[in-house]
Amino acid sequence: VSGGTAEERRVFYTALYHSLLMPSRFDDSDGRYLGFDGQIHTVASGHHAYTNFSGWDIYRSEIPLLAMIEPGRMQDMAQSVVLMYEQGGWFPRWPQINLYTNDMVGSPLSIALATAWLDGLHDFNIDKAWEGMLKDATEAPPPGRPYLGEKAMEWINRVHYVPDDKVDYGSVSEIQEDALAYASLSRLATVLGKTRDAKTLYDRALYYRNVFDPNDRYFRPRAADGSWVPGFNPARYELGFVESSGWQYQSF
Repeated sequence: VSGGTAEERRVFYTALYHSLLMPSRFDDSDGRYLGFDGQIHTVASGHHAYTNFSGWDIYRSEIPLLAMIEPGRMQDMAQSVVLMYEQGGWFPRWPQINLYTNDMVGSPLSIALATAWLDGLHDFNIDKAWEGMLKDATEAPPPGRPYLGEKAMEWINRVHYVPDDKVDYGSVSEIQEDALAYASLSRLATVLGKTRDAKTLYDRALYYRNVFDPNDRYFRPRAADGSWVPGFNPARYELGFVESSGWQYQSF
């Protein structure tokens, strides 16, 4: 960058350095790395494997930045996520080393890969990526597996929101984050010529409306029977929201 003072440029580059500490390169000097199946794999020549994606924290911010300033690395990161799906059996949300952590909500890495592809970064397996993203968006994972998928998929498919009395945490944030993923995947499906999937996902992207109360004009927790959870306070921390309040998710 140019302009500003030397101190301002130092602050800028320090912040930029910090923002690029993760995701982390995971392959060794000979290209080998430990996969999500517990086996040793070798990354394709000329590429690298990455891990430690704090998905919920980065899909709105760092991922678009990487797509702009590090397109080659972003494509390797996208392919790394695809390999996690192939080896582990489900699309990851917050992969750490070679494990599923199931932290936070939504499908942030689906949005990340959609962002990369829609930004013109196509050097990763989009067919396999789409397979995993669509499964995560519309299906519940098999029981007894180390991955979570989107919470309460049975209820999302039945009542088109996440009932607060059927999940233990963050029901409103869950469907809002899911809706963002559905919208991103709908745009990607359109570009990929998947017209039917695009329409299905567009309709699902509107599910966020089902937790908006038109009377008080807040997004708020709702029970499976359709009733609004009583005692709602938009300033109260984590009352239906993940690491936030209704006020903070109001800008969704």
